[in-house]
Amino acid sequence: RSDADRTTVQPAACKAPLTALDFSPISLDEGEATRVDVGADTFTGTGTVEVARLTGSGRQEVERHLQTVNALLADCREMTMTVQDGDASVDYRLAVSEAPLSEGTPAQSALVWERSLASADGPQLTAQVLTAVTADAVVMVSFVGQPEAGRKEFTLIAEEMLAAALAAG
Repeated sequence: RSDADRTTVQPAACKAPLTALDFSPISLDEGEATRVDVGADTFTGTGTVEVARLTGSGRQEVERHLQTVNALLADCREMTMTVQDGDASVDYRLAVSEAPLSEGTPAQSALVWERSLASADGPQLTAQVLTAVTADAVVMVSFVGQPEAGRKEFTLIAEEMLAAALAAG
């Protein structure tokens, strides 16, 4: 069974956009793409910069991704998710919010999501994902790990990484 078949989401209308959130510029069938992973001794997690040239249908995939993020932010800020694994199941709480962007940021999309066990206090996993699109490229910067990944300091780092990748264009 696929992950989608083993997973239920409430509200049910949030399952489709949550599933569609699984997007990566390097998965575009555009030819030119690169990914760089970054880390630090002071952060338990991973940072990633992905850049892809847009020459064809990839632009439509990027637009769908931006619409998915907007749909989650508009209608699915709080969700529960149950994942079946054989006879056992695990219940999670999911929360999505907009990352605190700076004025003049290159990002057109900024999402922070937090996942925690339904029985636990506080997030177990946090991700912040910023996306920028130009006439011929898409850049995505993400941090995934400790709850700190959702903080403003990581937004500032992601915005700088976006700007640098776009300038290198």
